[in-house]
Amino acid sequence: MIGKRFRRAAVLAATVLTAAVATAAPASATWYDRYGPDRPAGSESRSHLICISGRGINGVWTEWRCGDYTPSGYRPGGSSIVSPWYYQLQALRVKQWGLTQLCIDALVGGIGWRGAVCGGEGQVFEVGSPDYHHALNGFSVANHDPSDTLTHVAYVDNGTSEGAFAGSWTIPPNSWHLFDLHTSIYRYGLA
Repeated sequence: MIGKRFRRAAVLAATVLTAAVATAAPASATWYDRYGPDRPAGSESRSHLICISGRGINGVWTEWRCGDYTPSGYRPGGSSIVSPWYYQLQALRVKQWGLTQLCIDALVGGIGWRGAVCGGEGQVFEVGSPDYHHALNGFSVANHDPSDTLTHVAYVDNGTSEGAFAGSWTIPPNSWHLFDLHTSIYRYGLA
């Protein structure tokens, strides 16, 4: 009798645990996986926050960059610029909070414009080369937010690991900006 009760209790506990795991939210996103971090603590006071991760020619993605926020917390002067392996950006992942919608199209050298991809609050989206043989030469960024202004910056090859500053551009509310550098983007930032 006690054995039957124990078995029933064990089966019931296993069933409840299985149901809880099956209906639970996915595991927490991190700074190092494809889902990106949750909105960093303390960033709620900002009207928007954009995190990006870049893929280099070796197929490895960089750590997510979220402006002044890092895996260890807030760091004033932190960089939102991604610098992929061998400094040749081939794809970009984006996750944002606070904007109505953000859309990005990537200009892939040797292929052309790939088609805009959009993301809303907390959504991850990816733009760029479908393979490891083509670098990004430009972006078209559409800011569909009615009140926030965005800024993006790009660097190109000049024989150094830092690259040469190619430009910094603002994107006003309900507007877009397109640039084609006619060469590989080595470093890129979006805030």
